[in-house]
Amino acid sequence: MKDDRRFVEWFGGLALSVWVGGLATVTLAAFTVFRTYAADRKLAGGIVGAILADFRRMEIICAAAVLLGAMFLLSKPATGRDIARVVIAALMAGLLTGYALWIGPRLLELRTHIANFNIPVASDPSPARREFDVLHRLYSSLAGANLVLGVVLWSIWRRPTGECASLNPQPSKEARP
Repeated sequence: MKDDRRFVEWFGGLALSVWVGGLATVTLAAFTVFRTYAADRKLAGGIVGAILADFRRMEIICAAAVLLGAMFLLSKPATGRDIARVVIAALMAGLLTGYALWIGPRLLELRTHIANFNIPVASDPSPARREFDVLHRLYSSLAGANLVLGVVLWSIWRRPTGECASLNPQPSKEARP
């Protein structure tokens, strides 16, 4: 059972690292693409949308691995850290469900109804553009929240038990004279 727990901690930590690292990388890539193609926001949005669509599949797989791993790691009796892992992983999975499975596809649909992304939202009378803007801000906020929650979860995922365990290691009994 101890080996199973170590494997799940390792594999869940790997999946969490890929998920959180991917969120950070996609965020940086989006800023770079929009800065590079500032004159053509529709093209920039298409590039970032394609990146997000590919990342979304990996994100869902990683979320499932992290959530299942966190549930597996609930021990009897469950520690506060075990419960925190499950709560944060479930919250992250819920946010992912919202932005990846509902908002993302709606944004893709709305893109087809917007003629010009290069004019400001306030100057565009299209209801599709206004809805797109609101949903885009919501998507960005939820993904950003997942990035922050992911960093928090990553920081507690495999933290040694005991106060300052990694900072003040105790010598083994064999090493004592």
